[in-house]
Amino acid sequence: MKLVSDMDSINIVGAIVVKCLSFLNFHFSIYLFIQVMNITLRQLDAFLAVTRTLSFSKAADLVHLSQPALSANIRRLEETIGARLFDRDTRTVALSPIGIEFAAVAASLMENVDSGLAHIQRFVSGERGTLALAVAPSLAGSFLPAAIAAFRKERPGVELTLYDVLADNAVEMVRNRSVDLALTAWRDDADDLVQQEVMIDDLVVLCSASHPLASKRSIDWDDLRNTGHIAKKGGSGVRHIIDEAYLQRGEVFRPAFEVDNVGTMLGLILAGLGCGVFPRSSTVSFNLNGLAVKPFTRAVRPRRRICTVTLRGRSLNASTAHFSELCRKHADRHSRRR
Repeated sequence: MKLVSDMDSINIVGAIVVKCLSFLNFHFSIYLFIQVMNITLRQLDAFLAVTRTLSFSKAADLVHLSQPALSANIRRLEETIGARLFDRDTRTVALSPIGIEFAAVAASLMENVDSGLAHIQRFVSGERGTLALAVAPSLAGSFLPAAIAAFRKERPGVELTLYDVLADNAVEMVRNRSVDLALTAWRDDADDLVQQEVMIDDLVVLCSASHPLASKRSIDWDDLRNTGHIAKKGGSGVRHIIDEAYLQRGEVFRPAFEVDNVGTMLGLILAGLGCGVFPRSSTVSFNLNGLAVKPFTRAVRPRRRICTVTLRGRSLNASTAHFSELCRKHADRHSRRR
């Protein structure tokens, strides 16, 4: 495996050695601990091959080295330890007393290396690890729950942390590396970010069934100017779209009520105190009894581009890439059902 061969020339980490010191007497343990940083994996592999075969020629074949190269590795290992590991003549090879003692250490070291590499490979493949997400609350009623459920089923060894925050906060969490990935609306001020489109989400107007706008086939911004508007406080992706739409008309958006929670918005709308703009995808999770959902006119048709957002230049783990793909998959399914 390439990862192993790349590590072949690195020194063995002292922390691994600590786990193996119980195999040795105290004085030899201290000496080995001081010297072991000069021992390579190739030397250990060569040594263990000779202990298994008691033949330098057979061991050389086993580790795919020439016999002189194998002998050189054993010699350097003996020089580092300061003792002969094998008693050998022209016909026989046997472990020396120090060799017998060191064989247990070498086997344990290689076992720890193999176990450690297997552990790292599970992280590399995305089978294990962590994934921190920041998502706009409006996505909770759309494709996100299905994507999370699929991810938990496919990657049960990954610890998933979810933050439901406004769009501005989600992007800031990506920038300060508090999360691996954000799901939010596309932003123009994002040269430092990588944004990949997941879905297009139309905006709609919600009003009470008895509201004058409920009888209209479709809505434009002029309709909303003449009625009370109930909106979430700044920071959400939808609020950015509304603010920008008013600015383009030379106006400043001033809602009749400005609240923090969607539940409060819906209560005020149901009471006939105004109307609100929502992503169409989020309305599937609402109780729409007594409410009317009205599209915008084709000429207006505000919409948001939902994207996965990551920090440009930051290395992504396999879990992040896999979750992004699941989001695209389930967003597509969600769009077809609407």
